[in-house]
Amino acid sequence: MSQEIIHKSLHRPQLFLGVDRELCMYTILISCVVGICGYNLICITSSIVFFVVAMRYLRLWAKKDPLLRDVFLRYVRYVRKDVLYKSKPGAFSVPPLNQWKIK
Repeated sequence: MSQEIIHKSLHRPQLFLGVDRELCMYTILISCVVGICGYNLICITSSIVFFVVAMRYLRLWAKKDPLLRDVFLRYVRYVRKDVLYKSKPGAFSVPPLNQWKIK
């Protein structure tokens, strides 16, 4: 039986500045737009403060779970807020009205 080597680079999440790449790019985009469009001291200062605070929290989240964004997006895609299933339905329980609605 041969042993196959699995490289760590294949399993590591792709991070940029210690944060998920897309979240980091969105943060940079928002801070640049606010800083450049306002073009005064208050807008530039608020964009720098936003960038520093957002990157701090995004790094904390990435340390806990680097794939947190993917998990959240999957959760949002599959959750149905209009359907409520009881854990133990009774014999005469009626399914929600929106359950059979075709979208």
